[in-house]
Amino acid sequence: MASSSSKRRKGKEPMEQPPFEEKKFRTFHHAIQFGWMDEKEIIYELGFQVTKTECPEITEKVKKRRWELLTDPVTRVNATLVREFYANAVRIDSSPNYDQIVEDICIPGADWVRDSHKKPKFIKRGDLTPEAKGWFEIVRRSILPAGNNSEFAEKSDSGGRLGYPSTIFCLCAKAGVVFEDGNPEWIKVGIPITL
Repeated sequence: MASSSSKRRKGKEPMEQPPFEEKKFRTFHHAIQFGWMDEKEIIYELGFQVTKTECPEITEKVKKRRWELLTDPVTRVNATLVREFYANAVRIDSSPNYDQIVEDICIPGADWVRDSHKKPKFIKRGDLTPEAKGWFEIVRRSILPAGNNSEFAEKSDSGGRLGYPSTIFCLCAKAGVVFEDGNPEWIKVGIPITL
């Protein structure tokens, strides 16, 4: 004969979740993730100061794609808001087309530096086209912060860091997210990128 507890589990009653702040987190699991996010460093996006005459290709594409937010970030963002955003986020990975990347951003004859298994590892900065070097600086310093400045790596080294705080702040503000924090920790802003 089955115990009364096993009979309850076989029924249609959902498992009760431990209590958590439902206004801040989607589920109890996401609330737990916040503790893990609290240990991560937040890397601030850097502004991009370039005149139209310095690199018109970049300024034209920034305007065309409406990426002004990425090149001129908000300068006052609360770190707790960013950590709560990441705690509630879902990560999606995809496989890149390595040959297409080289064709799009490198000078003729360039290729990936490969590891011992012939898997692409990184592209040397010197193999990038002039326009790609400009984009590399934006990506390296603002979109996907990385520690190594001389290579375009297949994977970023930012696994222990949280990025895009200005973008996250703007998305939350646009969505009407109400954020209350009695003791805010403000993120430090870096020096803008120049060419």
